[in-house]
Amino acid sequence: MIRTILATTAAAAVAVAATPATAATGPSAGPLSGAAAVPYGVAAAPAVPYGVSAGAPVTTIPKDFLLLERKSRKPVKYPDEQRWARSSRTGEPLLLKPCGERNAPGAAGRAAARSLYFTEPTVLQGEQLVVYRNEGAARAAMDDLRAKLRSCSKRGSYHFTASRLRLGDEAVRVVGQTWRGRNKPGVGGERHIVVRRGSAIAVYGMYAEYGRPGDAEFRWHQRLASRMARKLCRYDGGC
Repeated sequence: MIRTILATTAAAAVAVAATPATAATGPSAGPLSGAAAVPYGVAAAPAVPYGVSAGAPVTTIPKDFLLLERKSRKPVKYPDEQRWARSSRTGEPLLLKPCGERNAPGAAGRAAARSLYFTEPTVLQGEQLVVYRNEGAARAAMDDLRAKLRSCSKRGSYHFTASRLRLGDEAVRVVGQTWRGRNKPGVGGERHIVVRRGSAIAVYGMYAEYGRPGDAEFRWHQRLASRMARKLCRYDGGC
């Protein structure tokens, strides 16, 4: 199963990454002319980007905003076995999809997305950021994820379990694992941390030949998710 997931996810990401990006069109922001003078001792109001009304949600992702983005453009150590793939497709499915690719959670209400995948023979690591049109849409996406984790918690010998984390506005820690019996883990699984702040959701996930679940397997996820939760102040006006 793990090899099938790796091949399917990596192939889709590579196909998207190979498609030339379409340049954005529209008026470019420039310096404002004829601005009124600000009286001495009165603080100037913060500038609002051209074409964006005050209070409007931020729906763009700056270049290199993701924590692994710069690293993903550097040469890998073992090019015959390792590979980075990137996607800026808004509809890219979440890396965590307990009910399968066609029923991936959090698909509605999106405004932008960016996905990074690192693959080697038995491992797939991913970082994703999905920005929604507003905070309500992002909340609904997290509700959708939790609902699918419940409805698809057992798919044959593959089981999902989720627990809450105190991170951002809301977060979940998810284990997907193959089981050979009631208390005997098989080889192969996935580990994810999903965090929402404001109108954005970040996902840190890994598919690998996991055995019995344990906290140590989440050190990489926790470190990056904690850093990204602070950066996501961009999407709740808290910066």
